[in-house]
Amino acid sequence: MAENGNPKVNNSEPNGGTGGLVPVDDSEAIQAIVLAAAINGNPQIRQRLPLLTATLDEPYRTVAAVLKATIAAGKYIDRHTLALALTHIPLARQADGRSSTLTSAQVMSLIFASDVQPGQAEAYLQVLEEQLRWKRQAEVKESAKALASSYGDQPDRLLEEIRKLAADARRGDVGPADQPTELAELIPFVEDLVARQQGSEFLGLDSGFAHLNAICNGLDTGLIALAAPPGFGKTTWAWQVACQAAQLNQLPAIFVSMEQSKSELRAKALARLSKLQYRHILRGRLRADDANHIQALLEAAIRYGVIGQHLTVVEGDENTTIDAIQQVAMGKLAAAGATRCLIVIDYLQILPIRSEDADRVTSPKDRVDLHVSALRRLARSLNSPVLAISAENRAGYTSKQLNVFKESGGIEYSADIALILSRDRHPPAGQEDYRTMDLNVVKNRNGERGVVKYKFYAKRAEFVETAREPLVEEEEQT
Repeated sequence: MAENGNPKVNNSEPNGGTGGLVPVDDSEAIQAIVLAAAINGNPQIRQRLPLLTATLDEPYRTVAAVLKATIAAGKYIDRHTLALALTHIPLARQADGRSSTLTSAQVMSLIFASDVQPGQAEAYLQVLEEQLRWKRQAEVKESAKALASSYGDQPDRLLEEIRKLAADARRGDVGPADQPTELAELIPFVEDLVARQQGSEFLGLDSGFAHLNAICNGLDTGLIALAAPPGFGKTTWAWQVACQAAQLNQLPAIFVSMEQSKSELRAKALARLSKLQYRHILRGRLRADDANHIQALLEAAIRYGVIGQHLTVVEGDENTTIDAIQQVAMGKLAAAGATRCLIVIDYLQILPIRSEDADRVTSPKDRVDLHVSALRRLARSLNSPVLAISAENRAGYTSKQLNVFKESGGIEYSADIALILSRDRHPPAGQEDYRTMDLNVVKNRNGERGVVKYKFYAKRAEFVETAREPLVEEEEQT
């Protein structure tokens, strides 16, 4: 801004057009123009007064603060009433390294020194928002560096302080510019450090299955696809993983069920925890005179209530799109103050699509490919594992290769981990209470493959891990 208070002029608008506007690097002129629009009653800019009080230099910051307080008090205000309100408030201006004291009239002359063209103030508001965004990111980055310097030898304390820094930034009243983008990669990195220091053998979420954790590095960020023929227990297995992950990690687990109701899933959890039969619990056929059964069920209900504090069941319908699931997950993460969660989709082939994507889907394969891409993006955006159950095609009854995923293509190429649940070809003789199952890790983008052996107690809806074996390629089997 020139010494007479008039803004310098060039022929460049912020959007690259022309019109004799001040250049975007003339910070004082931009601040004056935006503040003038706020004083004149521009509703869009008045809504962003918190931003102005955070990003403007003096004396404009003081003017914005008084304007904000006066509007909040419900009082009428314009250029003249604001000048009166500023009469007894010290106003100073920094220019050329020197500070000078100004009267309210002089400040108003600076603010209203130039004619404002339509849309000009709104354009410069975006410039100020971007400037504040960079300023906040720089502040967060410097704060994170200071924390790393202070607690570099205490990863657990460093993680605690970094999370506080992120929470404080989220609570700001400025808006998008206030988001702690510099922490997006730092928090998972420090979490990894803490896990390593504490001797954890895996860096993802604890699935509750030790052998699965060892092969897959826990349930780490990415898309995990699970397939099995009907009746093999894939929903039961995934539901057990969701319950165990919620309990062990104390983080949100969201189970999206397109087929089974909350009451059915709850009955499965109670059966597993009480060792009672699932169908008896579901139908209310426990014997009232059997004190042991009633006691076991009551204890299971208490345990499930504790797990349920971190567990959410979404009964899917035609509105349960991936966008809707993301909104649920973000709400649960915010409520828990958590940075990761587990999302389970049951199941992929019947998940609804958005209405705007309808024209893009001409076949079941298109539908699945669309979902797979969106779920992988969802996993990355939330830094969380997404477990998606898939139906199998007919080849799945005899094969354990990636092409058994129904409408495969997107699944086999995009999934970070692919799991196929199958029955053991050589079950133990004489066993009646359980079926022997294999969970085949046929794809693991960032780790090894293998087979996890289970006993599946179908009557009580429980999988019990028994062993881990290398994955044998199918062409080697006889």
